[in-house]
Amino acid sequence: MERMKGSKRIGFIAAAAVVAIAAALVCTTFAGCADIRSIYTINSTDYGLFANYHYSNGDDRSTFSLSGSGGEWVEISWDTQVKFNTLLIEESGSHVTEFEITVGNSAAPVYRQDEIGDLRLIYLGTTNADKIRITVTESDGDFKLTRLGVYNVPRDRDFVTTDLYFTSTESSNYLDPDVSLDAFADSNSIILSGNDFKYDADGSIGVDNDKLASAVSRLKSVNPFAEVYVLLTAADNDDDPVKVRNDAMGDNKSALGKNIVRMLSHSGADGIVFDFTDPGDMFSHNTYNDFIEYVRGLIPSPRQLGVYVNCDDSIFNDASKSYIDTFYVIAHNEDSSDVNPASFNVVCHAFEKMYEHDIPTSKVQISIPLFGMAADSSEDAPEYYPYSQAGLGQFDNAATIDGTNVYFNGYTLVRDKAAFAYGYGMKGVVLIDYAGDAGASYPYSLHKAIKASLL
Repeated sequence: MERMKGSKRIGFIAAAAVVAIAAALVCTTFAGCADIRSIYTINSTDYGLFANYHYSNGDDRSTFSLSGSGGEWVEISWDTQVKFNTLLIEESGSHVTEFEITVGNSAAPVYRQDEIGDLRLIYLGTTNADKIRITVTESDGDFKLTRLGVYNVPRDRDFVTTDLYFTSTESSNYLDPDVSLDAFADSNSIILSGNDFKYDADGSIGVDNDKLASAVSRLKSVNPFAEVYVLLTAADNDDDPVKVRNDAMGDNKSALGKNIVRMLSHSGADGIVFDFTDPGDMFSHNTYNDFIEYVRGLIPSPRQLGVYVNCDDSIFNDASKSYIDTFYVIAHNEDSSDVNPASFNVVCHAFEKMYEHDIPTSKVQISIPLFGMAADSSEDAPEYYPYSQAGLGQFDNAATIDGTNVYFNGYTLVRDKAAFAYGYGMKGVVLIDYAGDAGASYPYSLHKAIKASLL
């Protein structure tokens, strides 16, 4: 647990990102955001357009809606079997606290989850059936479901799974010998991050290039097709990493650029990722945009240039957006405020903000934490619990640990979030952090959940 606590201190990349995300939540996922509601339309066959709806109160009609206080259901049927893999449910408000789905004539649910919360994408995998039933089993008040889409979204494009790996300073190759690398075989890339991966105001970088080269070599021996990137974070000298970044990327950009080239050349790493998660009003936008253009010229393709950003990302101009290969977007609630910090809504909100700021969707990877957080505003800061210690099942997203309710991105929720990213054209997902998963041998490994979202 000590290792997890230490890594999570940098797991959110910068404490200031908490402020940024909280400030960004000026509208909950849909409240007051009707102007971008139209982006939640999947470009695929919508079987809900010609379905029949049968309700628990005896009604039969051709339009969808479901309301009540818990225990109500609606059965959707077709005149013949149809092929689908995705459901999209919209709720007016957020009162549903548990719902489940059955398919065909089976009485056993194939899907069970907690909240819908305005909008919920449900991934069932390839399914052939002539009917499905949605039952709201519990609600904390009168609920109303207003929209249902039943889609078959083809799995016909590349989708990237990236792991964020917190390095061990004591290790001879930055990799923790106690952490199995088996799950990395199913990933496309890995981002190395840690206390040594910091740059100072003068442009110097603390990384040991020999150790980094050993780490890259070891990782590529596990997965020769994956790419290895380095996440660079500004040193927090005098508790002012923003000033460090301004100086390093401004007056000392030549020194920082030379050290980046030296690091990549010596280590064989495939690219660089910069941490840009501080609040936007602290940015020197021109400095950072100019530096992105400058460093892109130093590390031309195929080496990659990425940025780690919070979802309220408005600092990059059009030129910078064209130079950046990947936007790794924080899509989890860091605020301890009596709400579920693993809510599905956070990926919707991140998607909306990227859309608003004209970030190309095809360059976005949504971040999904592999640890749990307690939502308790009485605490000064949330506690972090590795998913590997949670012992959750397929449908679980929460566990009681030491008397505290801790929320996780459980197996089904991670599968849904990845399917959401896939369905809306995003580049992929990034998992934080690699060692927080339960391991490839565990039946509900979150790496396995990502793979399941692509079937």
